[in-house]
Amino acid sequence: MLVVSASLSEESRSKQLCQHAADSLTKRGISVRHESLQDYRVLPYGMDGSEGLDTLRSAFDEASGILFGFPVYNYNMNASLKAAIEHFGRSMNDKVIGLMMSAGGQASYMSGLVVANSLSLDFRSWVVPRFVYATKPAFSDDGIADPEIAERIENLAWTVYEKAWQHQQSPPHS
Repeated sequence: MLVVSASLSEESRSKQLCQHAADSLTKRGISVRHESLQDYRVLPYGMDGSEGLDTLRSAFDEASGILFGFPVYNYNMNASLKAAIEHFGRSMNDKVIGLMMSAGGQASYMSGLVVANSLSLDFRSWVVPRFVYATKPAFSDDGIADPEIAERIENLAWTVYEKAWQHQQSPPHS
């Protein structure tokens, strides 16, 4: 299972979402690879200067399920997630994906649909239709403060894992 934090900020709330998801899966005995795009240089597709693409590509290729955590800016995904999708979208073909978003306010809760549409239509990914959307009051310095958000993260992480496992067991698609 791959958990990807798409935020480039040191003090990122979406990173807290990812950490909570990774911890909850690890407690269940599930092997988790947790990557942060902050540790790499993933520039928009077609631009020179990206670093670490081979390492990230292998993470995406090996994963059966992928859980993204990202900040919402101007009712959309951040630029680093968009660049990652541009670079690794084909590696997400026919894989189960979950989305977790942190945002400044309640109004942009539908932003996950932009990401889901791209992954579903362009790359034939299976996007879990339950997103986690959390605003500032859901967080504390120590992690997730809102028990409802914590439970939703845990449920989404488990659903991505479970559906990815089931998907791997099913016959190949024709």
